[in-house]
Amino acid sequence: MDEALRQMKDLAKKALVCTDGTVAVSGLKDEVRVLRDNWGVPHIYASGAEDLFLALGYTHAQERLWQLEFNRRLAAVP
Repeated sequence: MDEALRQMKDLAKKALVCTDGTVAVSGLKDEVRVLRDNWGVPHIYASGAEDLFLALGYTHAQERLWQLEFNRRLAAVP
């Protein structure tokens, strides 16, 4: 039983979004920083509006891609 519980825990951890490290995203003009507070809320710092909105979209998709896809499919139903 303990082995099955450990495997489920490991699998659940792999499904979480990686919030550490550096990611190279094409389309950015300058450096953008996304810092998360103790509650996991992202705070985005960018030198320009275009970079800010690109980072916002990236962060949104990173955490809620399933919801974006669900709503896209829902809207496509006649």
